[in-house]
Amino acid sequence: VCGAVHAIPWKFWAYAGGGSFMYGSVIPFWFYGSGFLQRSHGYTVAEADTLMVVPEGLLCVLSIPVGIVVDRFGFGLNVLQNAFAVCAVLIAASHAALAAGGNPVAAVMCLGFAYAVCNQLMWAVFPRYCPAHLMSLGAGIAACFINLSATIVPAVVGSVRVAPGVSAAEADVAMFSIFASLAMVSAAVIAALSWGVFERGGAKAGYTVVVEEEAKRMELEMDEV
Repeated sequence: VCGAVHAIPWKFWAYAGGGSFMYGSVIPFWFYGSGFLQRSHGYTVAEADTLMVVPEGLLCVLSIPVGIVVDRFGFGLNVLQNAFAVCAVLIAASHAALAAGGNPVAAVMCLGFAYAVCNQLMWAVFPRYCPAHLMSLGAGIAACFINLSATIVPAVVGSVRVAPGVSAAEADVAMFSIFASLAMVSAAVIAALSWGVFERGGAKAGYTVVVEEEAKRMELEMDEV
């Protein structure tokens, strides 16, 4: 077991961590979003719960079209990584807008769109980070990371909310700050991956490795055609 885990490359751990931060910035919002909408925007329970369904609904609607586009145009790894990073920043911006009292419908719609794209792109690049002979182990590690963030973050937010002397408004700002920070960390990690920071030799050498790997992949695809 230790040998198999040790064989996982550093870039995969970074990939799994970046994805985990992204999920940690979104999934816990499902636990607290409805209450926030009722407190801060006067939504009824039914209205708040209906809006909270939108992000997962967009995930269902957009995942297949995004996957088709990725497959059809054969985007390189760097393009997919940068698209993930941009959408992670959109997630952070959505949380910031909610914390600042912005339009909740627009913010949640933006959050849902960005989450749907990030989710699809994370799994689209999975085979490019995980060694082929360790796919099952890699899937287990990624799932473990995702569920760890979805477990730990709600507990942290809950601890903040019940802290003595913290008002509901202050707790809301703290909650969205946590979510936005996680999304920005996710964007930074995935962007660093696109520059090869987690490759041996640092960013410059790593970026060269990434480019060379992409060139080889495209050459093999052309040969298959």
